[in-house]
Amino acid sequence: AESSLAYDRDRKGPLYAAAGIQEYWLVNLPERCLEVYRQCMPDAASFSGWRYQDRQRLREGDQVAPLVIAVDALLPSR
Repeated sequence: AESSLAYDRDRKGPLYAAAGIQEYWLVNLPERCLEVYRQCMPDAASFSGWRYQDRQRLREGDQVAPLVIAVDALLPSR
């Protein structure tokens, strides 16, 4: 997400929150970190009306686990 970092953070993030996606990860290459967004909440100031309440910036050596992984979403359809 080097060239699209601002777009991914400022546009996609609020859209994901509005869609009810509980968590999304953004690989921030320029700062060599992983941004983890969680806890969707309404926000009248956001263009989508939603945002993530919790944002973590994790660096090399840190660990993270996803909240939920739906195995069906990872497998090809039959």
